[in-house]
Amino acid sequence: FPTIPKVRVTLNGKSDIYDPRTGTTGFTTNWALIAADVITDPVFGLGDPTVNQAQLIASANICDQQVTLVNGHTESRYTTTYSYDTSASPGNVLDTMMGGAGGRISRIGGEWFIVPAYWQSPSLSLDEGDLTAPIEWTPYRTADKLFNSVNGTYIAPNYPYAVVGNLYDSNGYYLGEKQNTFAFAYQPTSYPSYACDSLHGYPSNQWLTEDGGRSRPQQMNYPTVLSVATAQRLCKIALLRNRFQGSGTLEMSLTAWQAQPFDVIEMTSPTMGLVAKSL
Repeated sequence: FPTIPKVRVTLNGKSDIYDPRTGTTGFTTNWALIAADVITDPVFGLGDPTVNQAQLIASANICDQQVTLVNGHTESRYTTTYSYDTSASPGNVLDTMMGGAGGRISRIGGEWFIVPAYWQSPSLSLDEGDLTAPIEWTPYRTADKLFNSVNGTYIAPNYPYAVVGNLYDSNGYYLGEKQNTFAFAYQPTSYPSYACDSLHGYPSNQWLTEDGGRSRPQQMNYPTVLSVATAQRLCKIALLRNRFQGSGTLEMSLTAWQAQPFDVIEMTSPTMGLVAKSL
């Protein structure tokens, strides 16, 4: 060649990620399986095999759930598409990955529990008879910790690498304008701002109204997310977690020992005005 040609490849990543549902290893974009691999891999991860397998299977199934998009296509609920230098610590990698599923991780009973954001029904009902001390409860966050909209970036692919959830159509058009998008492939790109407003299926913007019409945006970047639709779902989760504000400490008898981190409990307390309140 008179000059060095441009070389482009479609690259799959790590090919030995374990899936306890099938007992096989291979390439995957499943968020839960990748997070578990960062913990268990003896070379590039923590080398710790104590990931709770039952929870991992449940979490992997949640990630694979197909979400229907407005264009009629579907996409997996949570995926991870991420590359990083081997000098990055596993802890920092996991911290970055958690945001891609609104996820949480905890060490419980000598095992790692990896949990994406999903709706959980209550597993335990408690009431004032189970309390051993007065409730310490904070019903509201301070104004500086509240937000009513979310904006930020995701990693924008370009056609043909990701049709579903892509900013670009099959002809390479972005918002009706033809662009040479390849130079900007897989770069941090702003997703549309999210709010619980009429544009997103709500009658009105309740949180903006509660804040007296004052805009309170929150920046949230998703460096492991390639889909605009996924980024928007994560924004909604973050926003609702912020606006449902009550938090506190309930000192209880051993009845509550049945619960563990991430469980949802139903609490009834006439003193606090709680009737089968999910916490």
